[in-house]
Amino acid sequence: MYPIAYALKRTSCTEERYIPFLLELAALKFACDEFDSLIFGQPIELKTDCKALADLLGHSKLNSTHERWRKSIIARNIVAVRHLPGKDNKACDALSCMYEGRPDSEEGTGRGEDIDPGWESKKGLINDMYYLLADIETADLLKRFENDEHFSKML
Repeated sequence: MYPIAYALKRTSCTEERYIPFLLELAALKFACDEFDSLIFGQPIELKTDCKALADLLGHSKLNSTHERWRKSIIARNIVAVRHLPGKDNKACDALSCMYEGRPDSEEGTGRGEDIDPGWESKKGLINDMYYLLADIETADLLKRFENDEHFSKML
């Protein structure tokens, strides 16, 4: 296995108030959503510098928002979660330190965006599954049986 990409998103004002392991969870959710087209269906080995994140992914006693995040993450094909200290992961450590010591501002990639608990509905996703538009053949079948009492419950 090998890295597919590195990403950086500056925390929003709201995210800055998160306790560290929830900020790690938000970052993982951001990464899964950002790279979904690349990782969908692929085995994922997650390497993190946060030991608590691995425990959190296996824990089910979270508030409803964080539980939705957790379910969205574990719905992907994660085959392993490994702890990797930041000092041993130089590329990611350098990215995470990029904004240290800079004055606070509203600038920076993703600065104005929060991890929105309801983003799925805004994107047209239903229960973490993509809603696919019907093709012509399916549309014809739906139209053909729309008034049929036996099939109407299934449609």
